[in-house]
Amino acid sequence: MAVKSNSKSAGNDQVMTAFDFLDRTEAAPLPAVVASFGPDDFLRRRALHHAIALGGLDESTLRTFEGDEAQWRDIHDELATRSLFDTEGKRGAKLRNADGFVSKNRDALERWVERPAEGSTLLLDLRTLPATTNL
Repeated sequence: MAVKSNSKSAGNDQVMTAFDFLDRTEAAPLPAVVASFGPDDFLRRRALHHAIALGGLDESTLRTFEGDEAQWRDIHDELATRSLFDTEGKRGAKLRNADGFVSKNRDALERWVERPAEGSTLLLDLRTLPATTNL
């Protein structure tokens, strides 16, 4: 079980076990992509919930998509569109069971990671995350 965040500001990928991540208590801005991956559903979801809390996202405004049914255009629109009522400007989208979606939309996701919308975070719930995927 691991959590991976790719932060251009940090200059590198950060991979840590879910237990180490769940021990973190300091609030920090979320990177463009936070991926929680591993065989344990509970730990993956708990790690994403913790990332949302540490990143200051309002979970009630976070839109959740199912990987089997999601379309990249809908997720992109959710991340790129600013709300008139959100003064902080933080946007987030959570994608559950995202393995197939990431495989199918890998090129679009990698392009988006290069130039993400400011203040937006894509949260991925995956069973596996191949090292060759640049997220």
